[in-house]
Amino acid sequence: MLLIPAVAISQFEQKVSVNLSAGMFSTFGESVYQPDYWSSPEDDQPRQMANYNPGVQAMFGIQYNVSRRFSVQADAGVMHSGSWFYDVGEGENYYEYRIWNPDDEEELLKSGENELTLLNIGIGLTPKFYLLPGKRFNPFLFAGISLNFTSTTFEDNEWQAYHDLDMLDPDDSGPDRANIENNTGAGFFPGIGLELALSDRIGFFIISGASFVLLKEENFYTPEQKENLNAFTAQAGLKVSFLKSKDL
Repeated sequence: MLLIPAVAISQFEQKVSVNLSAGMFSTFGESVYQPDYWSSPEDDQPRQMANYNPGVQAMFGIQYNVSRRFSVQADAGVMHSGSWFYDVGEGENYYEYRIWNPDDEEELLKSGENELTLLNIGIGLTPKFYLLPGKRFNPFLFAGISLNFTSTTFEDNEWQAYHDLDMLDPDDSGPDRANIENNTGAGFFPGIGLELALSDRIGFFIISGASFVLLKEENFYTPEQKENLNAFTAQAGLKVSFLKSKDL
């Protein structure tokens, strides 16, 4: 009879734990903008951040248990999306291109798609508040703050195709680039989670939340495209605890 409650709360006797998790994210926000005050909806242009395809993310954290209910985690995470899509009709991507022979409009010389990728690295602190300490299934709330390094890479394959075909205009200034390429800014990551104690040292957890990363206006090549990096996230991970203490 004494062993049962001891096992149930044993995970809270550990002062420190290492957390590893991985999952998916999906950006959200306004997908288009109007270039100027006088433009019409037909002139709408796609924004960069809101139109990335769902990507992968991973996080590493070291958690210190202040009490059975309250913990603080120092963590580092990475988010990466390898593709971008904005539908211009009939499932066609805004960055798709086709180059036709100017002397024969029925001859397709080249076709393809430009590439736009996203990478975000965040380093920060995440306080956690556990709702059912001592239970095997323990839900918790968290709200992390972080310093983020955001970078994007744009490959103008259309320009390269015109170059290979020797069809560039004489005054061509070179390949296009992403509207924002690099940024350093603060981030906020609130959400909820559920932790399952598998043993005295090993636990499993799932978390879901929203990530908000501030992007600086001066880093945008087109100021009217100013936006932030917002994403819904979901992760699953493993928790390994050590440094047992009776102080909790």
